[in-house]
Amino acid sequence: MPYLELPDGPTYHEVAGTGEPLVLLHGGFSSLEVMREVHDALALGFQVHGPERPGHGRTADADGPFSYTAMVEHTLAYLNAMGVARAHVVGFSDGAIAGLLLARDHPDRVASLVSISANLDRPDSCPTRRPPTP
Repeated sequence: MPYLELPDGPTYHEVAGTGEPLVLLHGGFSSLEVMREVHDALALGFQVHGPERPGHGRTADADGPFSYTAMVEHTLAYLNAMGVARAHVVGFSDGAIAGLLLARDHPDRVASLVSISANLDRPDSCPTRRPPTP
């Protein structure tokens, strides 16, 4: 299996296709397999990088809690280790949130972003979902 040594441990990843680099970020408590069809389709026009985060899929858990900050740091470490200066980003669920934060905090590393099923706030704090004031 293809593993890449990163600061938080060996990371399972796949690279497929040719063209501009694109990093595919899977959702929480899942793996690259959740996005297999998307991965394979995108590999027809991009060089698709599919890392699995610590504690997900075939990548062992790392010390510390799960956090979006850790997801962004892991993605940056992955891109650096692979020599990818700038990539298109496609993320799903927690991967979409990590993509949004990556684009916000490191815009020079993101060529474009597709964010699928992301949120950056709790549903109970959205203005349209707040309970009426008594």
